[in-house]
Amino acid sequence: MLNELSHAMALGKGKAAAADVMDRLLPLIQEHFQEEEKALRELHSPAYRRCRGRHAEQLAMIQYFLEGKSAKDPSVVIDLLYFLDSLLDGHIDSDRQALGLGESATVQ
Repeated sequence: MLNELSHAMALGKGKAAAADVMDRLLPLIQEHFQEEEKALRELHSPAYRRCRGRHAEQLAMIQYFLEGKSAKDPSVVIDLLYFLDSLLDGHIDSDRQALGLGESATVQ
């Protein structure tokens, strides 16, 4: 999907593609969050409540993005890229920290 967005940007159609990409990413992000929360709950992890709260905040941000952005908004592509960067990298980094893993560690 990010490749599609990049291609659309190269064609000057990035603004129109950004909301579509986000609409398609939302169910994938929701599914990921649900699976992560399920695993943490089953493990009785102390991180469960923190992750659940963070997930709710991130899903609210996605909804805000989808409601507030349109193809007519020139900032939509830049905002989407920054948002995805903070969501994905921030999510992974905070999980690594919560688990006591370093940057180079992999989660099996």
